[in-house]
Amino acid sequence: VAPGFVATDMTAAMPQKILESAVAQVPLGRMGTAEEIAQTVAFLCSDAAGYITGQVLCVDGGLSMKEDEDETSSSNRHGGHLSGRK
Repeated sequence: VAPGFVATDMTAAMPQKILESAVAQVPLGRMGTAEEIAQTVAFLCSDAAGYITGQVLCVDGGLSMKEDEDETSSSNRHGGHLSGRK
């Protein structure tokens, strides 16, 4: 499980401007909760997830999806290659 930006005691101690900037990057527009991460882990431990193996499950409010889009845009600007080399 790869959690995204989660509301915890640690993140509560961060400066408000940094919190706002981080949340602004998350497509769902909010931080996750510890309960949401725990529910995901509980699902993966259940019989319902019995056929899921070897996966990294991103629980990040869409942040990793946004990063994939950014990489795709970068790739398109460089002729299909992320490095810009052909």
